[in-house]
Amino acid sequence: PDFPARRLLELIAHKWTPIVIYCLSRGPVRFGELHRGITGISKKMLIQVLRQLEADGLVDRKVYEHIPPRTEYTLTAAGERIHEPIAAICRWAMKNDALLEQIERKRKKVQLSNT
Repeated sequence: PDFPARRLLELIAHKWTPIVIYCLSRGPVRFGELHRGITGISKKMLIQVLRQLEADGLVDRKVYEHIPPRTEYTLTAAGERIHEPIAAICRWAMKNDALLEQIERKRKKVQLSNT
């Protein structure tokens, strides 16, 4: 309670959560389209992240009873509000790519020297 930012970070700290939220910010997305748009995520992991976001009330899932069936995901109003800080972080990361690479190189160097 003393650190509201910690509560937000707890909510979005999973490796894939902010990316999924960011991708859903463009409007309704079908599962396959979302999966193809996020390089490196497995279908199983994407399902887990979407289920958690749905349980948190940040994502709505709509199943269409067509053949073949299709499922669309959208951000709820709460999900759109959570998207705001994620979008700011994404914009900052894109503008500061060189700094992030520098920090990552330093971390790898320290990790190698500790082994």
